[in-house]
Amino acid sequence: MSFLIRPARAGDENAIAEQLVKIHDLHAQGRPDLFAGGAPKCDAAKVRALFDDPQTPVLVAETEEGRVVGYLFAVIRKNQNPVFSDFTSLYIDDLFVEKAYRRQSIAAALMKEAEALAARAGCLNITLNVWQFNEGAMAFYRSVGFLPQRTIMEKKLRQD
Repeated sequence: MSFLIRPARAGDENAIAEQLVKIHDLHAQGRPDLFAGGAPKCDAAKVRALFDDPQTPVLVAETEEGRVVGYLFAVIRKNQNPVFSDFTSLYIDDLFVEKAYRRQSIAAALMKEAEALAARAGCLNITLNVWQFNEGAMAFYRSVGFLPQRTIMEKKLRQD
C-alpha cells in the first residue's frame, strides 16, 4: 500500500480528532488511575488551531484514496532551563496509526519526516514520552533509534 506523509491542513482535523479518541482510550485502559475516560486532550477545533503554529507541526499519513490513517504532533521547544546548554528540541507529543494500517512503515515514515523537521529547525535532538504499559510503542521507538534519556519513576500510594 502506498501512502503520503505531509503537513496537516484544513479538513484533516476531524479524522485526527477521531484518532485522538482511540489513543486516549488506549491510555485510559493502560492507566485508568491516571486517564479519565471520555474526551481526549483536544477536539477538532483545537487540532485545527495547531496547524497554523510553526512551533507545533502536525504531520499526517494519507492513503492514495485521501484517507488520513495516522498523525504525529510535535512541538519545537527552546530550552528554558539555565542549568542546561542553549539548545532546541523537537518533542513528539503524539503519534498514532490506525490499527488496520500498522506494520506498513507508516509510523517510521512519520518519524523520518519529524526528523527532517527537527534538522531544518536546528534541533539538537528529538524527545518523547512513552507509557511503560505500551510495550509495542517502546519497541517501535527503539527500532527507529530512540534510547532512554531519563526515567520517570513512581510509587503508588493508593490503588484507585
